[in-house]
Amino acid sequence: MMRNNILLICLFLSLSCFGQDKDSIRFYKEMPHYSSDGKLTWQRDTVCYKKFLPNFDLYKSSNKEYPYLYKYKDNKGEEHYFFIRQKDIEIKGKKVEIKMYDESSEEISVYKMSKDSIFSFKLNY
Repeated sequence: MMRNNILLICLFLSLSCFGQDKDSIRFYKEMPHYSSDGKLTWQRDTVCYKKFLPNFDLYKSSNKEYPYLYKYKDNKGEEHYFFIRQKDIEIKGKKVEIKMYDESSEEISVYKMSKDSIFSFKLNY
């Protein structure tokens, strides 16, 4: 009986976003969180981001502090993940605009347009 329960739990977990596919990204590492006094802390967490818009590498999760994630590939082909707060993103119909400030000196500006959508991402502007 106990074994059946464990199998059911494993099946349920595998049907949620525990498997990596091209439309979801799962993190098993420390994620940024704000403490009650407003300071940034890092806590070990597991968060699943699912693709939010079909034309862009923008993902959404149930994470309250960083509900959005943008996957970015640089000139060298390395993938980078940017966690986005609700206040840093503006979604109006088919137009998505993200403006963020990071302490790094890296400046990134991405502007993409598809048949019926516009996406712009600006870091350190």
